[in-house]
Amino acid sequence: MGLTCANATFGTDTGSISEADTKANRVNHSLSNSCVISIAELDTGDKTFSTKTPAVFEVLPKERADLNLFYETPTTSIILKDGMFIRLADTSAVTQPFRSTATIIVSNTNNTSNNQFQVDPAQLLQDCPAGQEIEIGVKDANGDVVYALSNGKTIPGVLKGKDKNGKKLFDAPTVESIIKVEGEGVTLVAARNRLYYGKSDPAYIKAREAAAKNPNIKKAKRVTAKQAGTTEGNNQAVINQDALERVALELESAVANGMPMEFATMIIQGSYQATTGLIKISAPIVARSIDPQFAKEGKPNQTSGKEAFREEHSPPASVIGGSLIWAIKNGQVKSVMEGVRNNYVQVLLSKADDVKIDRAGLDSTLPDGVNIMTPNAGILRFAASGINLNTIVDFKTGKSFAETMNVSVAKSLSLIHI
Repeated sequence: MGLTCANATFGTDTGSISEADTKANRVNHSLSNSCVISIAELDTGDKTFSTKTPAVFEVLPKERADLNLFYETPTTSIILKDGMFIRLADTSAVTQPFRSTATIIVSNTNNTSNNQFQVDPAQLLQDCPAGQEIEIGVKDANGDVVYALSNGKTIPGVLKGKDKNGKKLFDAPTVESIIKVEGEGVTLVAARNRLYYGKSDPAYIKAREAAAKNPNIKKAKRVTAKQAGTTEGNNQAVINQDALERVALELESAVANGMPMEFATMIIQGSYQATTGLIKISAPIVARSIDPQFAKEGKPNQTSGKEAFREEHSPPASVIGGSLIWAIKNGQVKSVMEGVRNNYVQVLLSKADDVKIDRAGLDSTLPDGVNIMTPNAGILRFAASGINLNTIVDFKTGKSFAETMNVSVAKSLSLIHI
């Protein structure tokens, strides 16, 4: 996972994820090019690099606000890479779990979600319990912080002093100092899920100027379940889709002009991982289960909760993200966005039906032979999960999904729960 230095405390604080989010919103570690995270779990399973029992750390990222081209971003970032140092955030602590030479290993975790890294057990002096804050970062040969540049090189940070424990504190280098060393066109690497590294980013300044010339562009924001089926909610969904297309086209252009594809990928991933991420909020809420019920068996949030339904994205938001990543790489954003607008929806789905999607193995994917360009792809996923399409009604037409797909049965039969 990419780690952003500002507001970047991750993981659990020996408690729930909500507690971690609360902590992440009030703790700021923007004084150096490193990130402080909290250990969520120590996994000594079978993911190996040179031993059968490696220490695999998994961290829970803070949920981010919706992706916005003109969002005020942190001034620097770190993306996890092999060889970064790892140490206890409290360097004054008497007991240290890591050797001074400890570094992380990312490449061999076999983890596609990029939220895990390894530490060689030989570099661990003792267990690092849940809630313990650790720091990960990059240093030069002198042990000073360095910052990643868009040309793949690094540049030293600007020493600003020391904290009360004697730890060196650094500021990011200025645009002028980067140009002096590397020439025009080289910048700091933008924070994960962001197009710009900060307000001094020349690209950010240019974007702000462009935005000022288009004051009528409406802001993307989440449509709530209470707004489902309303004119207000439907209009906002279109605004959100327009914003998603603008961002995807911006990324497509940037990649075509030399921006590394991995940066675009990270931005898109961030926009579907957060509840208020741009991909998540771009799916209009089009239908509801007519008789939502809690599941008798399943996850805690399926068997209980405030509501007996969940806002189910279909196709899953991760599928949309993957489709857009392909489109950005291949210059096909316009075509893929047509499929997104036509087939990407949300449904206020009964939690009893949500369990069926999990059991069918379709919680994060589509059935074989179905993609975002397939008409009614989201509905086909429900059908493949064994959900009774007669029990889901479209807000706009008043028809059931079964009628939409021409597979309806008599209502007196469709409401029988077996």
